[in-house]
Amino acid sequence: MSSYCELIRRLRDEALDYINRMSARGYRSPRIVDLFKRVMYISPDDIEVVNYTLRRPVAAFNPGAVLEDDGKTISIFPRLIFGYYWYVSSIGHFSVDIDELINGNIGKPLKVRIVLWPTTSWDLGGCEDPRVIKYGEEYIVLYTGVKPSITESHIYSGRPLQAIAFLDERLRVVRKGVFRLMYKGSVVDVEEWKDSSIIEIKGSKASLLTRLRVDDVRICWWCIGDLREFTVDYESLKPVFSTCDWEERVGWSTNCIKIGSNEYLIGWHGVSKEDLVYRNGLAIVSSDGELLATTDYILSPRELPEMYGDRSGVIFGDGLVLYKEYLIWIGGASDHCIGVFVTELDKVMEHMRWLRG
Repeated sequence: MSSYCELIRRLRDEALDYINRMSARGYRSPRIVDLFKRVMYISPDDIEVVNYTLRRPVAAFNPGAVLEDDGKTISIFPRLIFGYYWYVSSIGHFSVDIDELINGNIGKPLKVRIVLWPTTSWDLGGCEDPRVIKYGEEYIVLYTGVKPSITESHIYSGRPLQAIAFLDERLRVVRKGVFRLMYKGSVVDVEEWKDSSIIEIKGSKASLLTRLRVDDVRICWWCIGDLREFTVDYESLKPVFSTCDWEERVGWSTNCIKIGSNEYLIGWHGVSKEDLVYRNGLAIVSSDGELLATTDYILSPRELPEMYGDRSGVIFGDGLVLYKEYLIWIGGASDHCIGVFVTELDKVMEHMRWLRG
């Protein structure tokens, strides 16, 4: 048996075993309790791109977000699309006052600069769905790099890979790469790798939450990533979060926020088998990958911009910010615009179902 086939079999067995164990526990339910206030939507018409030949994207959605060191400014990194032939994405940046944002009165048009765009064979199909953290003077961006290919029938397809970029204080790319899986001393590629977030960094290593697709199985994992070599050792992988009976898939949606000595808050999404709607919850994990608690669905599409768009019925990713008592989820709505959703952290904690700790 080849290393690839052996790896896939082992990962699939681990994933299915975890799904069965979590299903037996009944750790989540399909209940929907919408806790977030809709503050505002930012449409592509609200954006003016300042460093590209086209000024208006046709879609701006799924933004990463980070609170700057001054505690007053929020940097937002939207995914931008300018055409639908290959549906290629780039990642932009703008910043606003956080109080103005949560009050829904930011000035428009927003001056947006593209900071991350396709430059390699593994992201020529696009730079998608950023999760951003500030680490020292750098911005670390985990994003989906799409590797393009053409089928025998000349149809374009793209393979999602887990990419990472390091940007300096002026948002210039210092280096970027794509993660590879190490198995028995060899590099092995999996079919699909995306939806990752950094929990914490120690030296050149980072604890990560991520999602792998193994054959037809998609669940969420914890692992240790090498930020210099862009590798993850198979031995570090362990399942953390899984689909339930009513879901077609799950994935991590946002960056992580530290809320306790070893407690990190992260958003997740589940896709219903019945209606294919993306619904969202929040989970608490430890730095070593224990699932400590989770909500049921607490942010679900309902308004017109969330239910109607390029991909209807979606609120997705990617930016989670804690400011005073407010938890701000800045996400994409139906793959065409940005929604700003706000609640209080205490309300979220009231709906947490504690599993450990």
